[in-house]
Amino acid sequence: MDILKGTADLSRRALIYKLQGLSFREYLKLYHHFDFEVYSLKQIIENKAKLKGIEHPLPLFNDYLNRGYYPFGIENEMHFRLGQIIVQTLETDIPQYANLNIGTSRKLKRLLSIIAESVPFKPNFSKIAEIINVSRNSLDDYFSYMEKAGLIGQLRNETSGIRGLAKIKLLIQNC
Repeated sequence: MDILKGTADLSRRALIYKLQGLSFREYLKLYHHFDFEVYSLKQIIENKAKLKGIEHPLPLFNDYLNRGYYPFGIENEMHFRLGQIIVQTLETDIPQYANLNIGTSRKLKRLLSIIAESVPFKPNFSKIAEIINVSRNSLDDYFSYMEKAGLIGQLRNETSGIRGLAKIKLLIQNC
């Protein structure tokens, strides 16, 4: 997150890339050594995608949903490591990046817990702010920080102007 702050300073010296997690096809290659061509959504829906060597992909897809999004999921302690990353992000990275006090990390954890138990949903910011005992404006900031850290994704509709700022749906990353 500190790199985001210094992007302007780094613009002439470094390219900043946002690396997404593994796709299902990449997961199949890394974890199971299957190398398949890329299929469009239309080809998949029309049952034109052929996966030679796999009788049915759903059992593998279930494993992908559990551990396949992150390359380090191949390790035995994946859930433990992912938990450590989340705690580090909430307790240190976000508070340090946003100049927040340590007590804020508890509120961030509570907020992430509420989100994780409720997704997908259209959040009621006023109600959530009341539950975790913060102002509505602080809650907007917390959502923004968690999105920048890659913990959640916020989906906005196509409403423009001031009305579009309040229209947010939430998508949690594959954790």
